[in-house]
Amino acid sequence: MTKRQSRGEATIERVLDATLECVVSEGLHDLSIEDVCTRSGVSVGSVYHHFDDRHGLLFALYRRCLERMLSDIVHSVVSHADAQTGVKAMVVAYLCWVERHSNEARVIYGLGEGDFPLRYRAELAEVGARVIAPLALWLTPFIARHELVPMPPGLLEVVLIGPAAEASRRILGGASRFSFRQARQVLPEAVWRSITLRSPAEPTPRSTKSPPRRRAFAK
Repeated sequence: MTKRQSRGEATIERVLDATLECVVSEGLHDLSIEDVCTRSGVSVGSVYHHFDDRHGLLFALYRRCLERMLSDIVHSVVSHADAQTGVKAMVVAYLCWVERHSNEARVIYGLGEGDFPLRYRAELAEVGARVIAPLALWLTPFIARHELVPMPPGLLEVVLIGPAAEASRRILGGASRFSFRQARQVLPEAVWRSITLRSPAEPTPRSTKSPPRRRAFAK
């Protein structure tokens, strides 16, 4: 990477950091290029050069947040040798990431609805394919060995991540009576039970047979 490219990357990161700050303080809908320039110290011309327009700037922030979240989750999973430990680690990693990076999570949730994802469908598909590829490779042998329920990738993602995502949305929105800690205690096992083909071990039933009567001593 040349010095010019390095300066360009540093400028992009500075602008995205400032954009996140503006989103936190002003909201997604009230974000303006001028406010971002004031916070970042980068000229309007430079912002338009790197991001084209306001939509491009928001997408770049969304993509950075999404890549960071997915990379963290994938990293926490692929080191595990068994499916149960890995699946549970995935759920925990998602909840932990959102709790630690709540502002970035709000960007993901806020921009992940409506027509915004449709506008950048191709770019998001590329990000997903690139970042999640190691996770897909990790899951493949467990599905092949019939340890996990076989289903299309999109539905598999819903089952694995959906509960943690919905719980996180509710917590961040203040519409839940549970905490991230409580979600981490309950959801990993619930998700595992929903995705595994192995029946959970049942406790050995206690015998209901009455103990034999003692014989009276012969007179």
